[in-house]
Order: sequence, then structure tokens, then C-alpha cells
Amino acid sequence: MLNVMPFTLSSLNAVAKKTLVSKNTQINTNNNNNNSAALIANLAILAISNKSFIRFTSNSENDPPLINMLKTGQLNKEESSKTIKEILNDPQKSYKFIEVLTQNPRKLNTNLQILENSIESSRTYELVYNDYVNAFSNFIKKFYEKAESAEELLKFSPNWKTDKLVAKYEEKNGDRNLKIGKIPETFGSQETFTQLVTELKTGVKKTEEKEINGTNFQIKKLSGGKTRKGIFKITNGDNKFILKFEEPNEYAKTLKAQMELPDTIATNAMIDYYLTANNCPNSSKIYYYDSKLNASLYENVESDEDEEYRQEKLSDYTELGMFFNDTLGYKNIIMSNHTPVIIDAGHSTFSNALKPMAPEFTRNLPNNIGQSF
Repeated sequence: MLNVMPFTLSSLNAVAKKTLVSKNTQINTNNNNNNSAALIANLAILAISNKSFIRFTSNSENDPPLINMLKTGQLNKEESSKTIKEILNDPQKSYKFIEVLTQNPRKLNTNLQILENSIESSRTYELVYNDYVNAFSNFIKKFYEKAESAEELLKFSPNWKTDKLVAKYEEKNGDRNLKIGKIPETFGSQETFTQLVTELKTGVKKTEEKEINGTNFQIKKLSGGKTRKGIFKITNGDNKFILKFEEPNEYAKTLKAQMELPDTIATNAMIDYYLTANNCPNSSKIYYYDSKLNASLYENVESDEDEEYRQEKLSDYTELGMFFNDTLGYKNIIMSNHTPVIIDAGHSTFSNALKPMAPEFTRNLPNNIGQSF
């Protein structure tokens, strides 16, 4: 039977220290050391003033002590409910708490379950979760302020508001032409990319060759389905890419509109960058997105000739908080190296209760044709 410890500072510290020692971790009491991304809070902070805010540095991939204590039931549900609620109502403590819960995107669902199991009743959970949503809004504001680039924001979550992404990009680069990622050297320069997209927008045959700035490209036009997208396979020597662009229409003449309508180049690029930045094998890698050109560049994913997608689980994709809602079937998923890969994110939705919408900074993705919290 699991022994439940009384809720005291000494007992919490004892559990914390025992957990840390057993995991070969180091206790760090330097309040100014914020350099490590693995810096995590502990429940013992509740009984300590902010001036002596104790933090623990973990050098392992295991659960941090905070999560481990909740998961293993070292506090009873009544006390853990009070503890969590008090943490969420303290700005400094709640920031570290939410950082712990959300720092590993593949543990969002697991940590949500741990949080749910730590609350004594559904009514209490509702009250605690309301506090969590409020605390998350404060967390995301600080996270945004600390982020050094739009890419850093998108690695955390794909559903940022357009004006926030543009403002963060402008803060670093000095202009509002939002660009995400980097053009591969094997493809060519920014100038080459811009000229190629511009020429393709004027029209192209089914197959064609072009020479731009000394670089030869073999171009094959692919089907854009029922959308207005131009989709091309671009070959440069041994290097193969997929280039997508879309001409603005009457509903999406601005970047904000492009990013707030479903299945647009911009919306899909934000989703794909989130998945690429987190090394998701179920998504084709995006290299680059340019808002002025309304174009994006992807890796070319080769399909397994003898294997078709039969609704295999998109396990890693799902772990990252994504849902696939394709009302037209699964034509946008292929098998590559025996792994299901989504080659068009037009029906992908991001939704996780540990990363709720913070109205000032994030939004519901327009692709949500199903799952929603």
C-alpha cells in the first residue's frame, strides 16, 4: 500500500531531496540561475517565500520531481488539490509549474492525466482548471516576451495569433514580411527562391526546366486538388523539394486572413513548422515559409511503392497534440519507410488542455473540423 505523507515543509523537502538523489540530480539554490531549460520547480516551494525560491536542476529525461510526486501519489488528493490551486494562484510558482507540465510536448497528454488524477473531484478539477487557464495566460505572456524568434514560438505551439508572430519576427529582423525557417543551401539563395516562385505564378507547363542564377531546376506540376494552391516537385541534381504557393483570393487578401482560414499555405506552414521543429516523423519536413510570396518549401517524401496507408496510427503526431480530420478520406497521408506521413496539413488541428487558448496571444486553429476543447 502506498504511504501518504503529511503535508508539511519538512516532509515535502525530504521527498524532494530523496527523489533528486535517487535520480543523480543536483539541488540548485541559486535564485538567479535561469540558464538551464531543465530548471524545474518542486512542491516544496509552497512553504517557502519567493525570496528563497528553491529550484531543482535535473540532468535526466525522467519525470521531474514535481511530476513524479503527483504521479506516485506521495500527497493525498485533498492536499494535492489545495497545493496545485495555491501554486496556480501565485505568478512565480505557476510559471514554473506550467513550464514543467508543458516543456516536453510529447508528455502533454500524460501530464494532463497526472493532473486530473491528482484532483479530489470533478467539481474541484473544474475550479482548479479555471485557475490553470488564468495562470496559463500569464505564462504565455512571459513566454512570448522571453522568446527570441517566431520559430521559438512555433516550436512551442502552432496556434499563435498572426499579429504576435509578425511582431516577434519584426522585433528580431526589422521588417514585417514574416519568414519562417531557412532555405536549404542545396536549393539556392533567397533571390533564387523568390524568382522561381514569381515565374511559376505566371504559369508553367506540366514539366519544365528553368535556369535561375546559375542553378538548374527540373519542375513538375502536381495536383493541387480542389484548392487554389500551386504545388510543384522541384529537382536540383540529387536534391528534391516540394514547393507550394497560393494566390490571395477575395477571402484571404491579407496575411491575417491567410492564417485564419482553413487549409491555406500560411496555416499549414505554421502547423508543419511546429511538427518539424519537434522532429515528428508523421509530417513532411518544412524548410521555409515566406508570407510575402505566400509560398513554402518542403522536403520531397517518397512513397513506399508496395504499401498503402490503411489508417495506421499517427502516434507521434497525436502525442504532440494534433488531430487529423480529413473529411475526404486519407489521400493526404502516404507510407514512407513504413511510416505514415501527412503530406498536406490541411485537415490538422492542434488542441490540448494544457495549452489552452490565451486570447491575447493564441487562437483556435481554423482547421478544426472535429476535435475541440
